[in-house]
Amino acid sequence: MINFMLMRTESTLQKSRYQLLAAFSLVAALLALTAIAGCEPKAQVHQWSGQTMGTFYRITLLPSSGPQPSYQTAELRAQVDGLLRDINRSMSTYQADSEISIFNSLKSESCVLIGEDFLTVLSEALAIAGASKGAFNPLVAPLVNRWGFGPIKQVSRLPTRAEVESLLELTHLDNISLDDTSGQLCKRNNRAQLDLSAIAKGYAVDRIASLFTEQGYSNYLIDVGGELKVSGLNPEGHLWRLAIEQPITQAAATLGIHEVVHVTDHAIATSGDYRNFFEHEAQHYSHTINPLTGYPAQHNLVSVTVIAKHAATADAWATALLAAGPEQARYLAVQHELAVYLIERDNRTHHNEFSGSDLDPLSDRTRNNDVHDDFSAWHSRGFASFLTQ
Repeated sequence: MINFMLMRTESTLQKSRYQLLAAFSLVAALLALTAIAGCEPKAQVHQWSGQTMGTFYRITLLPSSGPQPSYQTAELRAQVDGLLRDINRSMSTYQADSEISIFNSLKSESCVLIGEDFLTVLSEALAIAGASKGAFNPLVAPLVNRWGFGPIKQVSRLPTRAEVESLLELTHLDNISLDDTSGQLCKRNNRAQLDLSAIAKGYAVDRIASLFTEQGYSNYLIDVGGELKVSGLNPEGHLWRLAIEQPITQAAATLGIHEVVHVTDHAIATSGDYRNFFEHEAQHYSHTINPLTGYPAQHNLVSVTVIAKHAATADAWATALLAAGPEQARYLAVQHELAVYLIERDNRTHHNEFSGSDLDPLSDRTRNNDVHDDFSAWHSRGFASFLTQ
């Protein structure tokens, strides 16, 4: 039996999943909220949190003007919870009656009409699949499940090469067809299945942000499972300060900060290989599956952070670049003008390997003094403006 890091009883599993997925957010929100704890805030601050999509969400909201009546805040929280429930019912592979689960259970040549949320996310996922040259793929579900990172967490043995090659056939995008106008989604291969978990949380962040904007709020921090979006200013009237976590496989209580960024009116998402993984015969197997090989990503890239206008975009690209590996990630970042921050295990052989005009190694001036000696970091020029100086 493979010894999974997250293999526990159901109640403990839920608690551990909450702690592990909260890890990045706790570090990221730490600096963003320091002003609240450190001195008298200049504006009324509403904060609340809850659980959703197998993880958590956390909100920090500043009313645009004047005190906010408590009943209005409670009503807004209820709207957020309802929105998250709708997205979960649409795209959760852990719910048997969700839209995505119903589609995944269809036979070949069957079709369903999908809702607006599902349609929007799947359309974006397919677009990024093309732009990333297959490094992102919404049809990766059979591989995710076979490697033990789906709803069923235990597998009795590693997949064989023949199994992987068979499952790779199911990742071809022509195994489904989508009519963007009618919302009709059809399955062309009986075994093909969708998994939108690498973009759905980011989409949930975007939906909440749209709700806040519609309600007249312009200063807030939204966090769903570590995918964040900030708008306006923090309680002290400054840009939000968010931290990129040290990519070290330790308990959440011992997390460190790798780099700090100043952000507003943008989303930030991080994917890493150091939280959700298992080890078998001294081999590390990350939850990030490379859709082009069918195997968990195997390279020195351990963390990818992407900043974008939309959280769904940042979420999907962070996954795609981590799956692609360092060289292809840098290429794609340049090609698509992405603001990215890459952290690699430092083998001391390529500090000067990538010093072109589009991506540069972090200088001593911008490198955090607490960076672990085992890692080296690189950022795109598009990311440089967000770094704390």
